[in-house]
Amino acid sequence: MSDERRLIIESMEQVRVKRVERMAELSHEAQRLTDWREHVRAAPLAAITASVLTGMVCVSKLRPRGTQDRPKASSLPHPVRAAGVKRHSVFENAIGTVTTLAMPLLANAFQKQLTAVLQSLTSTRSKKRDEQPTESI
Repeated sequence: MSDERRLIIESMEQVRVKRVERMAELSHEAQRLTDWREHVRAAPLAAITASVLTGMVCVSKLRPRGTQDRPKASSLPHPVRAAGVKRHSVFENAIGTVTTLAMPLLANAFQKQLTAVLQSLTSTRSKKRDEQPTESI
């Protein structure tokens, strides 16, 4: 009876130790995933694209509208446009072009990052499973 009790106590202690180790691993993984430098190292082109887009949006929001020296709209001749065609600003066209070019790159970078994280999680789980004792109590 005491051998059986000792085995149960040892097994419980092993479970506690493994739980503490796993919590430390999860904490480290969470810190790594929320560190922006890690994402820049993993996908530098996507990071540069995101920072350029963010800068363009911030600058456009800071610039006051209508304060530039422009001729009044009433003094300009109205261009003939087809019905329903909207005229876009240079900024809107630039954003559209950059977005069209950057989206596949961002999606690819996100997919690679997600795949790497999932592979690392599954490999650590399989390692843990292999390390567990197969003896039944």
